[in-house]
Amino acid sequence: MQGCDIQHNLKRAVAFHQGGEIEAASQLYLRILAIEPDNAQALHLMGVAAYQQGRCDAAINLIEKAIERDDTCADYHNNLGNACLEAGRAGEAAGHYRHAIRLQPDYGEAHFGLGNACYQNGDHQEALSSYATAVALSPGFAEAHNNMGIVLGASGQTGRAISAFQNALLANPVYMDALHNLADALTRSGDYGQAVAAYEKILQMAPESARIHAAMGNARHAQKNFSEAIRCYRRALAIAPDLPSAHNDLGTVHMDLGQLDAARRCYRQCLRLQPDHAGACNNLGILCKLSGKYDEAVRWYRQAIRLKPDFADAYYNLGHVFGRQKQILPAISCYRKTLSLRPDHIRAHAYLIRQLQHGCMWADLADAVRQLRSLTDEPIGKGVNAGVMPFLAFSISDDPRYNLAVSRSWCRRAFSHFQPVRGPEQDRTDAGGHSDDRICIGYLSGDFKNHATAHLMASLFQTHDRSGFKIHAYSYGIDDRSDYRRRIETGCDRFVDIRALTHRDAALRIARDGVDILVELKGHTEGNRMEICAYRPAPIQVAYLGFPGSSGADFMDYMISDAVVTPPGHAAWFTEKLVMLPHSYQVNDRLQKISAAPVSRRDAGLPDAGCVFCSFNEPYKIEPALFDVWMSILRQVPDSVMWLLETADVTGGELRERARKCGIASNRLVFARKISKKRHLARLRLADLALDTRTVNGHTTTSDALWAGVPVISMLGTHFASRVSASLLHAVGLGDLVAESTAAYETLAVTLAADPEKLGRLKGRLEKNRLRMPLFDTGRFTRNLERAYRFIWRRHMCGQPPISFNAGDAGRPD
Repeated sequence: MQGCDIQHNLKRAVAFHQGGEIEAASQLYLRILAIEPDNAQALHLMGVAAYQQGRCDAAINLIEKAIERDDTCADYHNNLGNACLEAGRAGEAAGHYRHAIRLQPDYGEAHFGLGNACYQNGDHQEALSSYATAVALSPGFAEAHNNMGIVLGASGQTGRAISAFQNALLANPVYMDALHNLADALTRSGDYGQAVAAYEKILQMAPESARIHAAMGNARHAQKNFSEAIRCYRRALAIAPDLPSAHNDLGTVHMDLGQLDAARRCYRQCLRLQPDHAGACNNLGILCKLSGKYDEAVRWYRQAIRLKPDFADAYYNLGHVFGRQKQILPAISCYRKTLSLRPDHIRAHAYLIRQLQHGCMWADLADAVRQLRSLTDEPIGKGVNAGVMPFLAFSISDDPRYNLAVSRSWCRRAFSHFQPVRGPEQDRTDAGGHSDDRICIGYLSGDFKNHATAHLMASLFQTHDRSGFKIHAYSYGIDDRSDYRRRIETGCDRFVDIRALTHRDAALRIARDGVDILVELKGHTEGNRMEICAYRPAPIQVAYLGFPGSSGADFMDYMISDAVVTPPGHAAWFTEKLVMLPHSYQVNDRLQKISAAPVSRRDAGLPDAGCVFCSFNEPYKIEPALFDVWMSILRQVPDSVMWLLETADVTGGELRERARKCGIASNRLVFARKISKKRHLARLRLADLALDTRTVNGHTTTSDALWAGVPVISMLGTHFASRVSASLLHAVGLGDLVAESTAAYETLAVTLAADPEKLGRLKGRLEKNRLRMPLFDTGRFTRNLERAYRFIWRRHMCGQPPISFNAGDAGRPD
């Protein structure tokens, strides 16, 4: 073959190559190389063909030989970079791209390749710089815009990533990868409407893409548009029945709807198709936790972690279960592992704080709170909730402004997509409505069982005036067959178990039942279903009892309160209008039983002599400064002891160690195990004085002590949760036990303990007041509450908006 023949065959080979006939081109390159083994151009093009056929090692070998013959061609170095990159040799690839750029600085494709290599090497900054140069040299370089978006997204710069994908689409409007990336980025940014529009555009070009239907399902799910999400996932599975991720994601929608059996079937199917799907294992763990099957949940979470050792959410969920099982140290370990994997996991920060509080592990607590607030205060201040739970907020801050900001931002994030299930036509009017003119009150809770809420409310339901009110209860908690559950069931005109209903179906049931005023009893406490209220099933919705602060929700009209927990000026820190009851906002059960069985100090593990101070609040309410005050009180009152609630072993150990550092022998802390309520009230009578906690007061705990005849010393705080005991003490005629400062609190405790006669007179006053003053007068409380309900309903019927008001006192019966 002569030189002219070689050039002719080389042109023919290139033509074949450019036409996609790579095998034909390769045969010609081989013929040329058989005659002229050092032909750099043929070696290079043969290497490019090998690269296009996926034979990277052969490609690298051939292109390196071409470069040995001719080191001055930028194309050779660029394509060698491509082959090395494809072979997973990103470091070498970067060197070849740089060589190409030195030979030809305006070589856009080499800058693009360098960006790809740097990204694979984890150097995001140089990758972005390289892509920026590529698009500056060639503004229509769609792939460079797209890859720039990928790097920006991986760097957490979602807004800039979206712009980059949009630029890619300006250059190539039918660029599928860029469209898909744009839709995914919009989903991450929370712009679900635009994300859905992008997915729909992709489906116009690829209507049978199961993965795109599934991705659109994710966006619809994020919008809380559950029916559309289900439709998308089912369409994906109709196209690709064996798509594991779609089964998993469909299961998650069912779980969010409360359809746990359907969710379980989806997760099981996912695992049948892909046994190593860690996400499905994690989700089965969540299902087991929701069902109270904690040991089984632990097994699923551990399986998820075995399959995916860096699975942050599985560690986080495992921490939840350990927390429920009172295994504080394992829970803390899980949350710390979560944060080592994802330092910005706000909920892990929050629940770590919760477990440190429960363990009274104060050495680490202050720093954990500082870290959480440094990550979240700025977005919360802008109305964006970063994951701080309202229930945690009031225990780490007594600033009502902060508490409201957390609750409001939480609700904005969690409930903004809910649509009312009731229409205006369902409202009663003066001209018509129910044939029954009584006001229908619906109480909504998951705590109609042996729970603090039921302990307080058990007598309320039966005490309501049936001539003016119909009383419904809607329960989404377990039926524990306790006396509390039975009393509430029999005390209502209608008791409805809605556990099996989705949030929306539960709301529809409440609306169909004609509830006029829905009273929500859990607020932001764990296990709540505020989603039901977000669907607006009743014309008037009232927050009460469970959560000591504003819900922050625009779908709650009123909150039941009093002038002590929400004094003048505090209304600004509530989104609800305040219903000011005349004595205390907190209902109490006048029929609460106290065991008649005798109990001695020795039975309770208490010393035979000496003053017994007690605080049966949960440990998370105890703060180090207040505990030190308790120890100072013990130092000043010889032979006195502090009687506390027994919880986890680690908590007792931490408190004993703190006591020792305060100079108090560990045996002066006595821990009481949990027993039945009526037996607990009986043993409470062994105490001389109850010492309240500060930032989060006792609520039911304070009522229990007072009902048992034990005076409670409290301090007046600055937010709802720190003023509850003051409200209760004033309502039982013991307002003089509310201290204005820590020093006054300590002095009062020491003074009373040192003067048995004065303490005896105080106990005698409490014994008289228990049945005479308003606090434990359930009938009087109920009549005052009903006055408030009537006022609320009259305003509604007249078309007037909610207002804050004083309910007034119906007084004692004649």
